[in-house]
Amino acid sequence: MQEYGVAQFVEDNVKIGFMHSHHTMATTPSGTDITQVQELAGSYDYFVSLIVNTAGSYTLLVGYEV
Repeated sequence: MQEYGVAQFVEDNVKIGFMHSHHTMATTPSGTDITQVQELAGSYDYFVSLIVNTAGSYTLLVGYEV
């Protein structure tokens, strides 16, 4: 995302989800992260998880029922 920033986009547009930090590790989703999004997506139209770290990297997972 450009200057707008992913955190601002999530704050303005996402109503169902969570954000957490992997601190100094990469923002690659863990098995737990993926499982949580898959399970929670079944309860909503969609569910997002934003993973951040201290280096300023981020990964946004989006889960939804197909």
